[in-house]
Amino acid sequence: MAENYLHEKATNLTLGEKMSLARMAPRPLIPLLRSESDPKVIVELLRNPNLIEDDILTMINHQLTPSVVLATIGRDYKWKVRYPIRLALVRNGRTPLPVALGFLSGLRKPDLKAVASSPKTPELIRRAADRILSGEY
Repeated sequence: MAENYLHEKATNLTLGEKMSLARMAPRPLIPLLRSESDPKVIVELLRNPNLIEDDILTMINHQLTPSVVLATIGRDYKWKVRYPIRLALVRNGRTPLPVALGFLSGLRKPDLKAVASSPKTPELIRRAADRILSGEY
């Protein structure tokens, strides 16, 4: 009952309240917080012990996720070490170039080939992937 109440009221919360909620939100509230665009809320959400990798992948793959949120995920020490997260960030055309380029050299060869050949991949990322594949980098 309390979770339903919070879900209804979450849209009217202040930034500080959203940050506090993101830090300790139970699983049912995570989907609501995943759509936040303020990186301060996302930083706190990334520390939430109830957050799982699928939540982050959903955020990365959502077409309306702002690039600042993608950059926040890409800089997070806990989540950036997970291969599916890195791959999803590289594949997302809205991921800031420094973040995406930083993950390229750690991708597996089949994934690099897919990134290099995808028309959705930004040109600079495709070229960098080609260089890594050819051994120039």
